[in-house]
Formats: sequence, C-alpha cells, structure tokens
Amino acid sequence: MLWTEKYKPRKEEEVVGQFMCIAKLRKFLTNFKASGKKAVILHGPTGSGKTCIPYVIASGLNWEVIEANASDFRSKEEVNSKIGSAMLQRSLFSAGKIILVDDIDAFAAEDRGGLQALQKLIEASPCPFVLTASDVSDFKFNSLKRVSEVIDMERIPAEVIANRLNEICSAEHLKCSFENLRRIALRSGNDLRAAINDLQSLYVRGNEVTKDDIELLSERERTETLVNALTKIFKTTDIEVALKSFDYVSEDARELFLWIDENLPKEYEGIDIANAYSKISKADIYNARILNRQYWRFLVYVNALLSAGIATSKEKKYKKAISFSPPGRLLKMYWAGQKSAKKKSIAQKMPSHASVKNLVKDIPYLKAIFRNDREMAALITKELRLEDEEISFLTTPQ
Repeated sequence: MLWTEKYKPRKEEEVVGQFMCIAKLRKFLTNFKASGKKAVILHGPTGSGKTCIPYVIASGLNWEVIEANASDFRSKEEVNSKIGSAMLQRSLFSAGKIILVDDIDAFAAEDRGGLQALQKLIEASPCPFVLTASDVSDFKFNSLKRVSEVIDMERIPAEVIANRLNEICSAEHLKCSFENLRRIALRSGNDLRAAINDLQSLYVRGNEVTKDDIELLSERERTETLVNALTKIFKTTDIEVALKSFDYVSEDARELFLWIDENLPKEYEGIDIANAYSKISKADIYNARILNRQYWRFLVYVNALLSAGIATSKEKKYKKAISFSPPGRLLKMYWAGQKSAKKKSIAQKMPSHASVKNLVKDIPYLKAIFRNDREMAALITKELRLEDEEISFLTTPQ
C-alpha cells in the first residue's frame, strides 16, 4: 500500500502546514450562501494538500464530496453531463455537499467551452464548488476568478515535512536521522506527497536510510528527468510538446545550457545545429539580463528558446537513437561555482564588518553548528533569514 494513502490525513488536525488555508476554506464553506460567491479556488504548489483538505473539512461537517478531474472533460457537453447532474442530486445521508473539481489547470491546454460551462454551473449551483489549481495565471481563468474566492496555499516548510516523515518512520520502524529526513524534504521541493513517496522508495532498500541512499536517489532522478526533457526537445517538432519539456525540471537555466550544449551535436546535423545554437545564443542573452539586472520576466523567453526554439530548429525528426550524457567537467565546474555562491550569500547575511572573503572562512564553523546543535541552528536561521537552499547547504557535510 502506498504510504501517501496509508498516512493521508483523515481529520483537520492531521493536516500539516496549512492551518490558515483550512480556516479560510471552512469559513467559506459554512458561509458560502451569504458570501456572494459559490466557488473557491485552492491555488498552490503540488503536494501542498489542495485535494485532501476539502475532504477532511467535509468529514468534520458531515458533508459529501463529489470529485471530478478537469482533465477528464473539455467540452461544454461533458462538463454539463458529468458535473451538472451531480450538482443537482440531493445528498441522502449527508448534511451538505461539495463539488470538487481537481486540477482546473488542465482546461487551459484544450478547452472547448468547458470553462464557460463550469462557470455557469457554479453561478446556478445550490452547493459550493471547490476548484484546485497549481497555476491559474492563464487569461482563460480571469472570468472564473472574478466569481470565485481564491485561497493561496503556502509551500510546506522543509522542517514541517521532516517532522511528518519522522512520524511515519516511527510507525514503520524505519531508522533515519532527522538531518536525512530534512534532506528528503528539501529534495522534494517542499512537496509533502513526493517526500513520502521518496521515503517509501528508500525503505524498500532496507530498514535504515543513509545520506548515501538519498544522494543516489537524487542523482538518478535528476539525470532521468533531464534526459526525459532532452528527449522531448530533440525528438519532436511540436511546439506545445517542447514547451512542456521543462515542467518537471528543477535545475536552473545555466545547468540546462550545459546539458543541451553537451548533447545537441550528437543529435542534430548540418544547418540544424547552426539554427539550434542561434536559439541558444539568444537564450543566453536573456539569461544574462536576468542574472545581471534581475529581469525575471525574461525567464519565459529563456525556457521557450531552449525548448520550442531548439525543437523547431530542425527540418525533420531524426530517427537515430543516441544516449544522452551529463556535461562532465563543465558541470563539475558549475556545481563548484554554485557551492561558492551559496557560501557568499550566507556570508553576506552575517552581521559583521569583516569582508565577505573573510566571513566565508567561517562557514565550516556554521556547518558544524547546524549538524550538531539544532537549537542554535534554529536561532541562526531566524537571525540571518536563511533560505531553504542555504540551510540545506549548511546541514550537508562536505
């Protein structure tokens, strides 16, 4: 049995990291008739509890939840038949009812009147709608957001996820230090569901999880994810497919540049290589403006050029099969640069008149504190306002 299902919250108090969201949603559901709005959009990152929270609140209220996934329908007819009929049915054994429409982001890809039909159903509904989404920035959602209350869910802190993983370890008799649990939380991108899945996959290897186990898992998944992204880019000429290739890639643009530069000549030939490198050079210009001037709005152009730009640089798809590989020495140099950058960013936050160059020399002492004195580490984290990546660096041995 998957641990995400086994340890899924059944009561409000079992949900971690979303106290304010639960309070806001419960208030909306119990007062929706007076609020003037009949729908609420739970907006937040993957693994933050968007789908389970409506269920635990409904359980406490003795309400029924009727769930549908937006990816299952696109057209007006499908929405009306699958949601409209459920909306009008009376709950025989419950005090109330919630219509939960999960992942409405899916509408943006191929919508044939589905969103407009959903909005009309919401406006005519006798019961509240709860919609979940990771990203509702697409203009198609503007009218829906005007008739809905939007609740932004926070990314769950790594410390909170690590505590939950620790509870699961106790229940499963799994040995894993809190430091390693925190590593799992950080590598999951603060996605609680992903962190629990990672912990279970490591449990299969034995009843004790070590730092080496986590690093092997991280490196394997990182490589697999990047290779999958490169495959989509190099093996397609479809713009939409290419644009989605980086959806699950967490590496920053500089590392993507290195991977693409290493493998592009293996796949492309002739004028296609020149066309692709032209796109890479333009992406590099935009990326430089991001790094030097903090023009983060240019990031969309970087991703588009590195994905769709390169994918459409070839006249046709190549049939040859190649094995993609990491960029070796250059990647090691890049990682060394990232490590140095983290040291400098931490040193710049230290309250001292000494130069950053001298403060960097004190980083090993900070690392020793973070590995051996949790209370002092918590005070330093609060005082210096350290980010999750900086904390991860300080808690990871050299």
